[in-house]
Amino acid sequence: MASVRMILAVAGKDLLRLRRDRFGLAFALGFPAAFAVAFFFMLGPGLSESAEAAPPPTITLATGEPGAQAFSRVLIGALLESPVAGFEIRSVDEAAAGAELESGELTGYILFAPDFGEGVFSGAGTRLEVVADSDPQQQAALESFAGSIAQQIQLQSALAAALASLNAPLAAFAEPPSGGVEFSEVDVGRIEPPNPADFTIPGYLVMFVFMAAAFAAAELARERASGTLARMVAAGAAPAQVLFGKFLSAAALGLLQVAVLGLFGVLVFGMDLGLSPLVTILVALLMVLVSSAFAILLASLVRTERAATPAAILAALVAAPLGGCWWPLFITPDWMQSLALITPHGWANTAFNRLMLFGGQFESVAGELIALLGFAAVFAAIAAWRFRTSPLID
Repeated sequence: MASVRMILAVAGKDLLRLRRDRFGLAFALGFPAAFAVAFFFMLGPGLSESAEAAPPPTITLATGEPGAQAFSRVLIGALLESPVAGFEIRSVDEAAAGAELESGELTGYILFAPDFGEGVFSGAGTRLEVVADSDPQQQAALESFAGSIAQQIQLQSALAAALASLNAPLAAFAEPPSGGVEFSEVDVGRIEPPNPADFTIPGYLVMFVFMAAAFAAAELARERASGTLARMVAAGAAPAQVLFGKFLSAAALGLLQVAVLGLFGVLVFGMDLGLSPLVTILVALLMVLVSSAFAILLASLVRTERAATPAAILAALVAAPLGGCWWPLFITPDWMQSLALITPHGWANTAFNRLMLFGGQFESVAGELIALLGFAAVFAAIAAWRFRTSPLID
């Protein structure tokens, strides 16, 4: 219990200092909002023009089910005859789809399983496979379309089961439906441009949360130079307690930044948290966890304030554009998207984009969540090793 009180005392001291430091508090909370506002108005007109001219996404359908009258082929034929609003539909055979994807002519397609019809009508279940390259926008469109097909088939299966339980005649369900899956089409008029806040605010939030955490490392270096750390250790604080207290104070500041800028984006600019707002919040919490671990890591690598401050600025300003904080990663070349994966910023921003721009859900960002946890674990492990081999105070 005494150990917990000491950790909370260290964290409380840092937060009290921050509350008294008006410039530092304004930097941590005001600068992200100012940057987001500026880029919101800079990008808004351009996005409106591009959205009006943007063609609908093309959905390529392929099937491995044999037979001209196979259910998947009937379904694809119905979709080709009655296209779904907002999508261009094309059909190719499985081999051609794979070849086009390999050559780069195609960025992704939906593949019906070889036993698709049998699985649907036997109740054993089947699968729709989304095969895509690294283009997140195309993958999100394919996943959305495949999800609509699966949902309609599940509804039909549930209706058949309900009628069976009532001993109702099931002759209508004995043969595959001639029209396949039905989609309702709604004319929504002009395509609305994306809200710039949906990617500018998350991007700058990632940038400034990591920047504030990096400056926490510089604060630790200042306390080492001024003798504050030595006094805390002399007062009974173990080095591990001091470090964990620093971690908690960095995490508390990160959570405050997430809350303030998130509410600002939602209330002022109508920022959309996506179809799974709780998953979006989970990404933000993991980002705070990683940034706090990064603060302790940076503190373990630099010993003086003169070295810590430039290191904090360099780390923030290099990782931010590289990780997609200044522009969405999905508009950058493939090599830059791959390079972004060496930073936690890249994983966090990719997750935010999938959730807030492309309608993704938990399974769409499971890889990004695991990667963020991995970054936090690696940063914390390296910091712990460094502080075991190098004393906290000189």
